[in-house]
Amino acid sequence: MMQNLWRHSVGCAVSAQWIANRSGLTAKAQEAFTAGLLHDIGKLLILTATNEIKRTGTIKQNPSGDLLSEVMDNYHTVYGYALLRTWNLPDHYCSIARDHHKADLKKNDDLMMMVRLANKTTNNMGIGLKGVEPCVLVVTPEADYFELSEVDMAELEIKLESAKVFS
Repeated sequence: MMQNLWRHSVGCAVSAQWIANRSGLTAKAQEAFTAGLLHDIGKLLILTATNEIKRTGTIKQNPSGDLLSEVMDNYHTVYGYALLRTWNLPDHYCSIARDHHKADLKKNDDLMMMVRLANKTTNNMGIGLKGVEPCVLVVTPEADYFELSEVDMAELEIKLESAKVFS
């Protein structure tokens, strides 16, 4: 799980940076990379804590993959937000960790939209913890926000493949 989470985080970072550059927001490209890398930090915290509890003998066996997935799905945003706040990271990184799955879109938040689209792109390609999560990327509100075409989205997928995020 840890290796797949790392691939997903790097894939999101590369994707968010690409989206910033493609959209003419090059001044935000490095922030986008960092936001993509950190957006699921709560999952890392949960996995690390679980491994530490297992290592110390507090629990005798690892929780099932299904249980870990459920805990991460339900709590990674809250714990990620809290961890980034504890580290005194800028508010926009904390908010992205907390809000990147929320249904309501903040239309004026470029970084959030970049990370949301990067997250959907990597998940659509199977770069994550759950395998392929099909999505027609070009019709997402995030792709529309950046006016990205089907060709643009295909180029992003090629970028991810060439970045060797899969290996």
